[in-house]
Amino acid sequence: MRPVRLIAAVLFAGAAAACVTNVLQHRRQDERARALDEQLKQFTARFHARRFERPVLRGTAAEGNAADAERALLEPLDKLDPKTFDPLTKLFRDGGPMPPAIVALVEQHRAALEALRAASQRTHAWTQVPFEQGASAQIPPFVSRLRTNKLLLAMATRADPADCMRIAADAIRIGQDGGAGVGLIGSAIAAAQTELAIPVLLRCAARADTAARRDAAREVAVLAAHPLPLGDAFEAEGLMAGGSFRGLALDVPAFPTSSAALESWSGRGIALDAWQHVAAEAEKLRGLDVRRVPEGLALLEQLEQAATRSPNPLVAMITPTRASLVIREATAQTHLRATVVLLEALADPAADPAGLVRKPELADPFSGRPLAFRREPAGLVLCSVGPDGKSDDGKGDDVVTTLPKP
Repeated sequence: MRPVRLIAAVLFAGAAAACVTNVLQHRRQDERARALDEQLKQFTARFHARRFERPVLRGTAAEGNAADAERALLEPLDKLDPKTFDPLTKLFRDGGPMPPAIVALVEQHRAALEALRAASQRTHAWTQVPFEQGASAQIPPFVSRLRTNKLLLAMATRADPADCMRIAADAIRIGQDGGAGVGLIGSAIAAAQTELAIPVLLRCAARADTAARRDAAREVAVLAAHPLPLGDAFEAEGLMAGGSFRGLALDVPAFPTSSAALESWSGRGIALDAWQHVAAEAEKLRGLDVRRVPEGLALLEQLEQAATRSPNPLVAMITPTRASLVIREATAQTHLRATVVLLEALADPAADPAGLVRKPELADPFSGRPLAFRREPAGLVLCSVGPDGKSDDGKGDDVVTTLPKP
């Protein structure tokens, strides 16, 4: 019987050693998870404390944000067939009469649209507190917000030129405010809202008087000087990703008693590594500024390469290619700056466009150099070199903003 007892003793000793090792490992992971949890709470508190203050375009600033006013529009608009809004993107870009169904919607919801415009002159952007439960309820649905924006711009096309430009500026600000501090999707929607509004504003500017053009130039300059804080959007995304790993890394039993608990226990180290990775990335991306595009793209490329080399599968999964978002937001910022130049040139025909584009605050975000200015049969044109940093004479990836002739 001695060999049997010896084998049993060896097996028992091995099991005991494994048990002790597991307990020690679990304790170390507990300490690491608690430290990361505390860090996440501190980051979130700091993030929320910024409050995303925004300048108002006109009138007296009011405390709060426009989220409630926009939600009041979303419920009735969400019940409509999405195809109702499909023709509007092309109409905003190229001009033309609004479909009767859209005209009817504008009139039906005019009071709510005016309330939204008034609410846009508030002091803060909408904010989502990353990782806190229920935080997303503070933000209207992202994609649905495009319908509200389109209806607002449809109303602009039916207004006199001065009010049309004011409504378009309000639409841009609402987009910027709704994209601040809510992650990458919100930023992409905000850029789309800006790109929808610029052609509407410029088409109205071509018919406006000098005073209205000057007022519009001032308002768009405010929007260009206070772009959506893209670094905050990236940080929010990282914090929300960290919050998703929180459940995988906290409250894991030392001794799993079910297959689900075993799966959670075995994947804990991977979740902790991914959590630590996104926390470090969020800190680095906090300072990313759409006004310094080459620097931001270089940082993202560095982070993407590091993620690609990571053996952690979760890191690769939560680190999508984000350069396209920076380019999209920088494109919207380029259109804003170009619009300021075009409005100022319209308001003062004696002004030298070459002098206007040399203003540092209106430089090409993709290069830091002045935007290219020229006159074409279609109207006044401003060109950015685009993401590749090279001029293609208004083709390729150049970003072109045109002021159409009246």
